[in-house]
Amino acid sequence: MIVKILGDGLQMIILKNAQRWALEKSLIFSKLNKILIEKILELIKIFNYKSGEILLKKGVLVSKLVIVMEGAVRFVRSILFFHDK
Repeated sequence: MIVKILGDGLQMIILKNAQRWALEKSLIFSKLNKILIEKILELIKIFNYKSGEILLKKGVLVSKLVIVMEGAVRFVRSILFFHDK
C-alpha cells in the first residue's frame, strides 16, 4: 500500500538514506557535521556507467568528486574506468 502511495518517492528516500549512511561511515566524510553532510547530499547527482566506461583521465582538470555506490573502478594507463564487480 505504501509503495503505491509514495511510488518513486519511496525509492528516492531509500537512496538518500543509503547515501547519508555511506557518507557518515566513510573515513573522510565522517568528520563532517550533519549540516555539511546534508549540503553534500543536496549536491549529489546520480549517474549510471557501463562497464569499461571512462570516468577520469590523468591530467584532465575535474571539478567533481566521484563516489561509487555500486561496482568498482580501476586504473589502466592513467585512465580511471568503471567496471562491474
